[in-house]
Amino acid sequence: MEEINKLKWHIDPGHSNIRFAVRHLQISMVEGQFLEFEGGATSSDESFLDGAFNISLVANSITTKNDIRDQNIRSANFLEVETYPNITFSGENLSKAVGSHFQLQGQITIKKTTLPITLGVEYFGASDDFSGNRKAGFQVTGTIPRFEFDVSFQRIIGGNVLDVGLNVEVVCNIELMKTVLTP
Repeated sequence: MEEINKLKWHIDPGHSNIRFAVRHLQISMVEGQFLEFEGGATSSDESFLDGAFNISLVANSITTKNDIRDQNIRSANFLEVETYPNITFSGENLSKAVGSHFQLQGQITIKKTTLPITLGVEYFGASDDFSGNRKAGFQVTGTIPRFEFDVSFQRIIGGNVLDVGLNVEVVCNIELMKTVLTP
C-alpha cells in the first residue's frame, strides 16, 4: 500500500514511558528512564501488522534518581551524550506470536553502533479518548547487551563482582495517537 494511504500515529509522551533496569553488584537492579523522546508509526490499519515504527530518545534526559550516577551515565564512561545525543530505534517486521503478543524486528543505534534487535510487543488495542482522539497502546520489552554498543565501562569489585550488569532490560509503555491531517 502506498505511504500516502497509511495511517500515521505519533507517540503521546504524556501517556508513555521508556524505562530500563540493569544489575548492580549482581545483587539488585537499578532502574531508570528517559524523560524526553519522540516517535511514531505508520500502518494501513489498526492491526499494525504492516506497521513501521520509530523512536528517538534524548540521551541527556536519562535519570536514575541519583545525580552522581546520572552524570556518570551521561559521560564518556557510558553514553557520551555530548557526542551522541540520541538513541534511536526503527522497525518494520511485526510478526504475531501468541494472542496479543508480537515480535518486532528492527535496528537500534546507541552511540556509533547500529545493530539488529528483536523486541517483544504486547498490543493492548485501540480506543478513542475523551477528546475523540484515536489511541493505540503497546508494551515493548527487550534486552540490550550494552558491551556490543561500546557502553563498556566496568569495574570489578572484590575480584569477581561486576559493578554494572552486562545486559540492560528495557520496558517501554507506548500510547500512540492517530495523527489528524488537515487538507
